[in-house]
Amino acid sequence: DKKPEPSLASINPICLGNAATFTLSEGNAEVTAATYVLKEVGVTAAINNDLKVGVAYDHTPTTQGTHTYQVTATNGVCLSNSTTIEVVVASKPTFEAEADKDAICQGEDVTLTLKNYPAASTEYYWVDASSSNQQAVVTVNPTSVGKVTYVASVTAVCTDTMQVHVQVDAPINATIQPVSPICLGESTTLQVVGSEDYKYEWSPFNDCATPYKQNTVVTPSAAGEYTFVVAITTVNETCNDEQSVTLQVNDNPRIVHLDTCGIRQVMVEAEGGKAPYNYQIDKYPDLYFHGESGAVKFSEVPIGFHRMYITDDTGCSADSLFEIPAIPIKPEKYFTPNGIGDDKSNLWTVEDLDENYTSYIVEIYDRYGRKLYEYRTGSFNVDGANSSEELGWDGTYNGHQMPSDDYWYLITVEEIRKQYTGHFTLKR
Repeated sequence: DKKPEPSLASINPICLGNAATFTLSEGNAEVTAATYVLKEVGVTAAINNDLKVGVAYDHTPTTQGTHTYQVTATNGVCLSNSTTIEVVVASKPTFEAEADKDAICQGEDVTLTLKNYPAASTEYYWVDASSSNQQAVVTVNPTSVGKVTYVASVTAVCTDTMQVHVQVDAPINATIQPVSPICLGESTTLQVVGSEDYKYEWSPFNDCATPYKQNTVVTPSAAGEYTFVVAITTVNETCNDEQSVTLQVNDNPRIVHLDTCGIRQVMVEAEGGKAPYNYQIDKYPDLYFHGESGAVKFSEVPIGFHRMYITDDTGCSADSLFEIPAIPIKPEKYFTPNGIGDDKSNLWTVEDLDENYTSYIVEIYDRYGRKLYEYRTGSFNVDGANSSEELGWDGTYNGHQMPSDDYWYLITVEEIRKQYTGHFTLKR
């Protein structure tokens, strides 16, 4: 019989985990029947006990390194071995990939770097980053917002990839709102229309109630023009913006003089703020004046407590409480009617009552409590008219003269909500 002459085709290096493809050929054409066994040198167990000539066979090594293989052939009489072949099993390459920034604001550049890859690497580049082969450093400008992924690829027998993630934040989209002028002593809120996820910082820091909030309240301590600045950043502090707003704080007018100056009269004077001024006493429509600075006099002011309001041309104001005192009345202590004519000395009356009050009641009683006289006027009179022609008692009752004696009066004044009581003497 003819001796077999088996041989194995050489195999290029493979990566760990991949299969090596063995191809057997027979060098002796006269050998028509033989058994071929594939084994790894140094390993007892066979890999394949019936390897076929011309038929590819895949085998996956489980460890890296150089593996030596050989085929033993027998035709029942003759035994022969092929020459050995070596298969290099390589592991995946190790390397580092990084971005110079983990997070950026949209529009900024990022530098991607491949390093510490094997010196024998045949390929190293950044996938989908406009990188050519053997370009370890590339600068990119991401256009999309969110997490952007770049892939580094290195080939040294085996190929491996590594991902690098870059967070791309959208530019700040916020607008500070304008504010209207305020008066000294007032507060206003500075507002920003924008995301609640942004970080905010207001300045001047000490003038803001909540300097790290999106909106803050300010209460300036002096009149003038203030500029407030808000610095806005994203959560990653990648994007930032700075905006400002101007606030005008107007001075308030001041009441420098406020005094009563006669019966039902008050004098007021204002300064400061911005003239002209509106002067208003309570809500009385008739007690209003508009004019420049200087003393202003109001008359016919009701008796009692009132508030004087001063509003300047910017809408700032001042106010102060004042009192119009009640006007004393003076009931006569005695009178001597003589019954002659209509001489007023014949009448008991009350000085400063009718001249200063429009609504009152005067009642006179004798010592026994009998009502001898009543006079009503104003709202106390059902008809709104006086109950007789004039105030005054002539000392009579039902047409009869009353004797000399003491008599008692009860005077009710509506405007001041007060009653006066006392007595006087009639002398004949």
